[in-house]
Amino acid sequence: MKILHIALTALSLASATGAAQELQQDSTLLPSAMNDRPYDVLFMRAMQARQQGQTAEPVELLKQCVALDSTRSESYFFLAQYYADQGKRDSTVACYERAAALEPDNDTYTATLAQAYLATEKYDEAATLIERMLKAHPGQMDKLRMLYNIYRYRDNNEGALSALQRMEDIDGKNEQLAYQKSELLTHLGRHEEAIAEMRSLADAHPADLNYRGFYADILMMNDSTQKALDIYHDILAHDGQNANALLSLRSWYGQQGDTLLADSMTRRLLLNSTLADDQRLKLMQQEAGMTLEQHSDSSRVLALFATLLAQPDADPRQALLCAAFMDELKMPRQNIADMYRRALQLQPDLAAARFKLVQMAWDDQQADSVISYCQQARQYNPEEMAFYYYQAIAYNTQHNSTLALDALKNGISVINDKTSPDLASDFYAIMGDLLHQEGRKREAYAAYDSCLHYKPDNAGCLNNYAYFLALDNRQIDRAADMAQRAIKAEPKNHNALDTYAWILYRQQRYAEARIYVEQAMQCDSTDNWVLYDHAGDILLKLDDKPQAMKMWQQAKDHHHLSTEATREEKDKWWEEEKTLEKKLKKYKKWKKTE
Repeated sequence: MKILHIALTALSLASATGAAQELQQDSTLLPSAMNDRPYDVLFMRAMQARQQGQTAEPVELLKQCVALDSTRSESYFFLAQYYADQGKRDSTVACYERAAALEPDNDTYTATLAQAYLATEKYDEAATLIERMLKAHPGQMDKLRMLYNIYRYRDNNEGALSALQRMEDIDGKNEQLAYQKSELLTHLGRHEEAIAEMRSLADAHPADLNYRGFYADILMMNDSTQKALDIYHDILAHDGQNANALLSLRSWYGQQGDTLLADSMTRRLLLNSTLADDQRLKLMQQEAGMTLEQHSDSSRVLALFATLLAQPDADPRQALLCAAFMDELKMPRQNIADMYRRALQLQPDLAAARFKLVQMAWDDQQADSVISYCQQARQYNPEEMAFYYYQAIAYNTQHNSTLALDALKNGISVINDKTSPDLASDFYAIMGDLLHQEGRKREAYAAYDSCLHYKPDNAGCLNNYAYFLALDNRQIDRAADMAQRAIKAEPKNHNALDTYAWILYRQQRYAEARIYVEQAMQCDSTDNWVLYDHAGDILLKLDDKPQAMKMWQQAKDHHHLSTEATREEKDKWWEEEKTLEKKLKKYKKWKKTE
């Protein structure tokens, strides 16, 4: 269901609040006198509570007012406003209807009721009210425009035409009214009147070619095709760059399937110096979209893009559109990247183009290119945090945590109240991971705290923070809480399940730990050696030594060293390998003594 949104002109609420104001300002009204007027006392108290920003008390007091005297309109009027705030649409309308019925000459009540009708899609009722207001005050243009919109929405062309005629009677003829009247007359089948309406406007402005173009448009709409075409060509004979005539002819030739002439009009439009950049962009969007939809010759559209982008005042948005078109055509990535680079030549601070280049370099695992593009972007778009983010990740893939942290810190420095909380949270999460990787635990935990400040349910941060606390055997209860929240966010995440299992191990809750580590192994598709190692430690505490040995053996079998490992990673791997071997040797000793 479509909803028609029409703004009502703000009207004074003086008549609605008059009674309350009089009561508050009349210093001669003594309390004893007030006691004789209980309705007025209640209403004044309601207005005082309203002014103090209260919500519940005014509603109750206004309800009491209605119960005391159902003939007083102001209580219904203000009660309706509270119902509207509560989303009680039927009660809102009912109260506005009652207020308007009690004071039918109160324009504030009538106008507000009309707005309530529109909000509840009661368009016919709204039109009736507005017609009543216009009968009392015929010259209100805002009400006539509102009425016209309602009638058009309701497909009441006769009513809409009547509203336009009344506007014309007040303001006189103008281009917009004439064109709207002609359209309506065309829909109503009154073709001669439709044509005459625009002809009179064109005759009144003989030197203005645009009015002649509007006249031709109406002729075309009313099947006077040849006459319309003659006018378009005559306009172009006087002004070869008349955009309206070119657009109309392009549309006509396209409908007739004459692609040669339609393309000619398109090219003339695109190179037309009077055409606004937004119109030119929209035209190319149409051409590109139609080509993709019809699977027609894309070389024609690519040639149009090339012509446009060769102009000295080329629009960089055309380069972005061309790149997107190329992407849909699955053209070589290098061609697409070249088009984004062309956009940056035209507008060096165009963040959208540079970000696309960053994404493409990232997808191609070209860390150096990612870093370079991001560094350039930071000069032109220092406020765009995504560039700091990708640069940090790229540095990290090169095992350069120092420069990665530097990029993150620079990104964090531009966080403000408009920054996405998710993005700010991710920055601090990555920073925490890198700091912990460098052994700077205190700083890492501070970064994790900042991460959770921006996004309390950041599952990755919750898991890592909890796991590192568990490894340090500190703040175990807090770690357990974070691990549970991580599992709630990602119940099938083997890392989160393993973290909680290890925390339970630290809490000496070995039976529960076994349940979670087994779930972790079921959810893991990578044969993570750490899971088997943890499972072995847990099973040992449950006095299942044979099964613990099997887990440790599997951990050793899956404990592989990457060929690209750094020296530090190799050293760490050897330490882990020695630990696993030690556990297995210890089991063999146990087996001999048993």
